Amino acid sequence: MKINLRDPRTGAVDGTITAANPDDVARITERLRSAQATWAAKPIEARAQVLLAFRAAIEAETPSIAAALERDTGRRAIAHQEIRGATGSLAGWAAQAPHLMAGDWVQGRSMPHVQPRPHFVPYPVVGVISPWNFPLPLSMIATIPA
Repeated sequence: MKINLRDPRTGAVDGTITAANPDDVARITERLRSAQATWAAKPIEARAQVLLAFRAAIEAETPSIAAALERDTGRRAIAHQEIRGATGSLAGWAAQAPHLMAGDWVQGRSMPHVQPRPHFVPYPVVGVISPWNFPLPLSMIATIPA
C-alpha cells in the first residue's frame, strides 16, 4: 500500500512510501527475534560501542537527516537541535549503561530488608510510534533502553 507524504507547510504531496504488509512485518520481526540471542550475549561494553557507532552514523548523515526532518516536521531551525538531542542521548546511554546494568544493590528506605535481583535481558523486538514533534529523539526514549 502506498502512503502519500505531505509537506506540513503547504499540504502538498511531496512523496510516497510503501507500507509493509503483514507478511513483511512477520518476516522482519522473526529475523530480529532470532538475532536477539547474539545481541544479549554481547557484554554491555560492546553494546555501548554499537550505540556510539550509531551516533557516529547519525552525525555523518546530519545534513540529509536534517533535511528529512525539516520536510517531515516543517521546522528548519529545530532540525539540527533534534539531531543533537538524539546523538547526545545515544552518548549518554552508552556512558551510563555499564553502571546501570551492573545491578548493584542500593538499600532502600521504605523496605530496607528487600533486596532486588535484577535480570537484564534485551527485548528482541520493540515497536515505536514516534510523536510528530521531535520524532528522532523521542523515538529513542523507548528504543535505546529496550
